[in-house]
Amino acid sequence: MTTTCTHLDQVHDVKPRTPQGCEECLKTTSHQQPITGHEAWPALPLTEWQDTYATLHRWVQIVGKTRLALAPMQNHWWQVVLYVTTRGLATSPMPVGDRLVDVEFDFLDHRLVVRTSDGDVRTLPLEACSVADF
Repeated sequence: MTTTCTHLDQVHDVKPRTPQGCEECLKTTSHQQPITGHEAWPALPLTEWQDTYATLHRWVQIVGKTRLALAPMQNHWWQVVLYVTTRGLATSPMPVGDRLVDVEFDFLDHRLVVRTSDGDVRTLPLEACSVADF
């Protein structure tokens, strides 16, 4: 049976940590509960993150439009897809002149990372801003 901490919101700050939760909770079985179905994911009510949703939606649209302009056309518009990564969402490499560029939304470090095939890396903090400031 898979178990985890009952205080998941605090697990990231507790050391040492195991895949099942913090060591403190693993020592006492009274704090462990089985993970079933939807309980593995925290509640995410839209009203609590509406501003983040709107900002992220704008940023993704900008990256998608950039991808649409740079990536070669594929059937069903597959060239504009963002892929799930271990840190967030990312594009595949896109041709720009004689080099490639990729873009990653790094949700762990709260930044947008743009990398080129010649080693250049640029970042922007993921924070609310107007499209003009982007």
